[in-house]
Amino acid sequence: MLLLAPALVLAVPSPASAAVGEVGYDVSYPNCGQTLPTDGGFAIVGVNNGLPFSSNPCFAAQVAWAQAKGEWALYANTANPGTASGNWPAAGTGFCTTGGLDAGCAYEYGRKAAADAVSRAVTALGSAATSVTWWLDVEGARAPVDYGNSWEDSGVVNAADLQGFVDGLRQAGVPEVGVYSTKLQWDDITYPGYRRATSASYRTQWPVGMAAFPLEDGPVWLAGATSLENAQAKCADASFTGGERLLVQFKLTFDNDYQCADPDVVAPTAVTTGPASLVSTASTIRVSWTGTDSGGSGLASYDLRTTRAPSDGSFGAWSEPLSMQRLLTTYKDVSRPAEGWTACFTSRTRDAAGNLSAWASAMRCTAVPLDDRRFAASTGWTRGTTSGWFNGTSTSTTRYGATLSRANLVTKRLHLLALRCPSCGKVGVYVGGKLVGTVSLASSTTSRVTVALPTFSLTRATVTLKVLTSGKLVRVDGLATSGR
Repeated sequence: MLLLAPALVLAVPSPASAAVGEVGYDVSYPNCGQTLPTDGGFAIVGVNNGLPFSSNPCFAAQVAWAQAKGEWALYANTANPGTASGNWPAAGTGFCTTGGLDAGCAYEYGRKAAADAVSRAVTALGSAATSVTWWLDVEGARAPVDYGNSWEDSGVVNAADLQGFVDGLRQAGVPEVGVYSTKLQWDDITYPGYRRATSASYRTQWPVGMAAFPLEDGPVWLAGATSLENAQAKCADASFTGGERLLVQFKLTFDNDYQCADPDVVAPTAVTTGPASLVSTASTIRVSWTGTDSGGSGLASYDLRTTRAPSDGSFGAWSEPLSMQRLLTTYKDVSRPAEGWTACFTSRTRDAAGNLSAWASAMRCTAVPLDDRRFAASTGWTRGTTSGWFNGTSTSTTRYGATLSRANLVTKRLHLLALRCPSCGKVGVYVGGKLVGTVSLASSTTSRVTVALPTFSLTRATVTLKVLTSGKLVRVDGLATSGR
């Protein structure tokens, strides 16, 4: 959530000049010719004449009145009139591939309408028009009901249209976009009700990559209170989008607006807690995380990013797959990387006010082993199969001095996967000819184990396993190697 400066921006007044509980006004074309009130700590002015692609004839004068209060914002009317509109996008326009009544075309209509509203505002105000917070006035009902602001029957398509409005404004430089509506109208227009908890199900029905600035991240301005006291009580109502509730409108002589609370401007924090193991042989890896929010709006969603490296190479740039963004749980199961690769993850979180944490500084990594078959074997080894072991294979010997080796590994951390048993022997692990650890595989019980070797400085070298006992079994399943 932005902290808004006096005479520059206002979704609601900034704490420096407008306290919690202050009352302001919103005005537009119905107020043309009226004497506007001199009191109030802030004001919000409508850009349009009730519908998109139109101008409030009193806009400039009303903005001058609003600016005199020190805190001001703008709002735009919204609608989704469908293909009957002369402003409906043609096929081939951005995400609109058909020119028909679908989510991609509705999104491009919303983005076009937003750009038109910004153009009208900039013509009147200059760059000040895009330095303030804007609100989207979302009113009416889905077809066939028509209250003036037309909406199509599909809530998924209508939500895409509104996402287009948000992206169009943000891409024009507007710093923050909120939503004005009632829960009843919002849930009908975006049926069954777009909000943070349901956003993923809507996005699966939209073109991939369409939402640049998620609709649910903006603040909420609730309409419908009947008095100041009722507005104060409605500040505790649940947000209809999941965004932070900042304003409640009520009606006296003019439309009044009550500021519910100071915006939450404190970024949350994230800690990545999994993968739990440094070595993974299962088909999926569970990545986990936690978050903490001290700003008061509550945690809303989480993002993951990942980087990977092969056993003989460096880590690539961090990537942020779409499937790992805006997660609502504190874990995600992902496919393990290829044999010999290491995958690292880190997380971040956002709160209901839209504040985004930094990426967690401590990453969590896990390595998939190189199978025993990937190592060159000296004389004396036997290749075999072992049910339940990595790739179902093993390599065994009882010969003293027998070696398994692999060249050109980039590593600082090794884990040996091998059999422990009463008659098992001992191996030395060498990196670049230097002994980094000795592993005794003797045990009173029989099991396959994963043994961590002492870490060492990152190097590119040949790694060798050398048998240090004679006549005792050494059975190797693989070696996990990682540069982190």
